[in-house]
Amino acid sequence: MLIQKTMRLLQAALILALPTVALCAEPEDKRFTVESQVVAPAYAQGIAYTVSARGLHVGTVVPVGSRRAVSIDGVVGPEFDEILNAAVAIELQYSDRNQVLSQSVKWNGAVAFSPDGTRYAYAARTGEQVVVICDGKEIFRAPASSAAPPVQLISFSPDGKHLIFYSHTSDTMQSYCIVVDGERTVAFDQTPYVFFSPDGAHWGLLAGHAKNPQDRLLLIDGKDAGYALDRARFTADNRVMGVRVHNDSAQEEFVVDGKSVLTGKSIDTFAASPAGDQVACVALNADDVRMLYINGHPAAGTEFAGRLLAFSPDGKHWAVACYKSPTVWYVVDGRRSAEYGGVQSLAFSPDSSRFIAVVESNNQRFVVVDGLEHPGNAYLAVPPTFARTGAEYAYITGSSPDALTVVYDGKVSPVGRRIKGLLLSDDGKRFGYFVENDMTSHAFVLDWETQPGSVGENPRAFISADGKHVATVSRQGNDGFSYFVDGTSLPIARGIGNFSLAGFTADGEHLVSHGQEADAARQLVQHVYINGESVTELHGLGVAGGVIRREDSIEMQADGSVLILGTATAGPETSYGGEVKRIKVTPKKETTIATWADDVTKAAEKATADAEAVAKLKAQEEAQRQADAKAAQEEAARQKAAAREEANRKKTEAIEAKRKTREDALRKKAEDAKRK
Repeated sequence: MLIQKTMRLLQAALILALPTVALCAEPEDKRFTVESQVVAPAYAQGIAYTVSARGLHVGTVVPVGSRRAVSIDGVVGPEFDEILNAAVAIELQYSDRNQVLSQSVKWNGAVAFSPDGTRYAYAARTGEQVVVICDGKEIFRAPASSAAPPVQLISFSPDGKHLIFYSHTSDTMQSYCIVVDGERTVAFDQTPYVFFSPDGAHWGLLAGHAKNPQDRLLLIDGKDAGYALDRARFTADNRVMGVRVHNDSAQEEFVVDGKSVLTGKSIDTFAASPAGDQVACVALNADDVRMLYINGHPAAGTEFAGRLLAFSPDGKHWAVACYKSPTVWYVVDGRRSAEYGGVQSLAFSPDSSRFIAVVESNNQRFVVVDGLEHPGNAYLAVPPTFARTGAEYAYITGSSPDALTVVYDGKVSPVGRRIKGLLLSDDGKRFGYFVENDMTSHAFVLDWETQPGSVGENPRAFISADGKHVATVSRQGNDGFSYFVDGTSLPIARGIGNFSLAGFTADGEHLVSHGQEADAARQLVQHVYINGESVTELHGLGVAGGVIRREDSIEMQADGSVLILGTATAGPETSYGGEVKRIKVTPKKETTIATWADDVTKAAEKATADAEAVAKLKAQEEAQRQADAKAAQEEAARQKAAAREEANRKKTEAIEAKRKTREDALRKKAEDAKRK
């Protein structure tokens, strides 16, 4: 009995020791700090959400009786008759001549957030007035008009310091001004695009004067620059460059900060070095030859220059493609390449030490690295990609999608089918990719080594920012999918659906993933896992209305914490979930990927030890059972033999008694006869 009781205890310990992400971490778990904030009400008719690009802040239009208000992270603002959908994000598409080909609206909504999410603004109508609210304060008010809207296209500058929108003016039917932080500019014609400096601190606008659109106006930070430029852009050091057209002499002039750099028959394209100290343009000179000019001086050997040009990040090197039918070549720092049928791209490495060109000849694509031409192929699946720092690069090429290779820093992998998912660590020292095994599985190759197990049909892997950790999800034999982290398989509980990796935290010490599990009522619940442990239970990630993708609802923070946006769990009566929550999870220093793997290893070792103990107890119990059975069998045999011996003794005694009785009778009979 004692052995059986001990064995049952060990079996219970064995079950509890098995690591599984299905065991949800409680908020008081010493390994994580979980802070939850309700940032928006549950979805209902009349509610509309806007989510910031960073910080997962939520602006919500909410009904308040017959009126409307805006809630920012759960704090409801003043009531209005109408909240206007005046916030936008504009995306500009440029041609190779630096002309804006198109300006498209990426999204349109009620609330504009600054890029970092810390500021907000919206427009609303109250009676016959339209107001703009920025960070909780009214900064603008004007009469409402459907024919001449006083507030349009609300957005923040890239640095988040300035709120900008367009306001219709009374000069003409199509005249507007820009309102920056509540201050109006002069009026101009229509709503031309606003362009910003690389650091986002300065803005510019090129337009026609309100009452004379043919007379061009250049506004820089709200002030008239005193001159007009076509194709105006900022350099990295906040100078303004562009082209001034002289219609009277059919000349074009490349201008930087109002000063002429070069005049020619035409200015095809222009660019500035990343530091802004060097400016370059391709111009048609007096001899009808297009050349590259750097800081106004002709660059040697660049006759017939085209519109494809590049500067190295340090600004010390340049490259330009040159075209003279039927051949094309490129020039790097005055050195001319071989001739090709086409030049597709020119790029310098982040450390400026390496130059790569992609060229084409006879239907073959060639990658040329520092003048060394790699073997050509018909198919370039992934063009050369540099790591964030250094000079390492990688690309995928081959004769067809079914015969591809990876080239990493000049070394070539074996041929594989449909290679995909190329990734490089930030420093370029580590790389990986996936090779298709069949329609539903892939092999993961890391640093030239094929990793054990197989990956599903939509493979994904991550390398931590410090390059120390690599993670993917793989299947090991018939054991189901597991995390595969730094060469170690870490289990994923069975029954988790829609499972996906989200990436490493900023400090590289924690792996974040998400998936769905069924609760006690068999309703699917969204979980987010950190190092394999559930830290949230939600109805779903993101918010109703599709204003944010599920993968964007998990955001890694610079301090190593994780922000999660999702809807709270609710009953089966709603498909939208409950109130919207923003959850901040901060892993404690005591928990890392190393401790996770160590915990799993220890759990596995304990499970093995417990299993061995259970097996040992079972063996002891079986031995005891067999010994008891043998003893019982021997006792039964002994008792049977004793009974047989007793029966034989009694039988012998009976026979002896019967013989004696007969002898006694005969003796008596003899004695009686003798007496007669």
